[in-house]
Amino acid sequence: MANGNGELVTMDLGSHSSCLSMFSIMPFFQCLRDGSCQLGVRADRSYWLATTEPLPMMPLDVSEVTRRVARCVVCEAPTQPYAFHAQANQLQEVNCPEGWARLWDGYSFVMHSVGSTGGGQQLSSPGSCLEYFSYSPLLECNNGMSLCNYWSDAKAYYLRHVSNNTEFQKPVGQYITDHLPDETKVLREISRCRVCTKSRFQSYFV
Repeated sequence: MANGNGELVTMDLGSHSSCLSMFSIMPFFQCLRDGSCQLGVRADRSYWLATTEPLPMMPLDVSEVTRRVARCVVCEAPTQPYAFHAQANQLQEVNCPEGWARLWDGYSFVMHSVGSTGGGQQLSSPGSCLEYFSYSPLLECNNGMSLCNYWSDAKAYYLRHVSNNTEFQKPVGQYITDHLPDETKVLREISRCRVCTKSRFQSYFV
């Protein structure tokens, strides 16, 4: 994601356009109709998919985030991969369609917000199925202060586990906190997902 002059743009994590070959705390430039351009507007921010490194105690200088920005690779594929969501906490509840192959399993990531702005992922996109769960999946970099951090006003939204007998009922509010290494309580409430791709040589003729 990118935030320029208060306007947020969200990128599909399942698209090759979300994989930049070079990292910069401020990868875009602001240009106006009067013929002027400006780099380093104080309010501009960039957001990056984060690694599973532990959260820092304090904001980090941009020179310290090398191991915290997730890497990516763009590949050619014979068919388009899609994400399938269980809306349940068990992977047994979601299967690839017949003739499709599994690529990876993950957690159903819906959207991310910061303050009053935010953006989401198409649930059919592989970008909505994160292989690793994280309370703070995105790292925010602030050009004005030259700092990156998992700010306290950032929120991540995941599809939740929905039981068959509660489909048409009002959800009961709950507050869950889990300090266990495996985050058991929280993960029991999060939907699992699977990314699949159609087998290339599947026959359509009987």
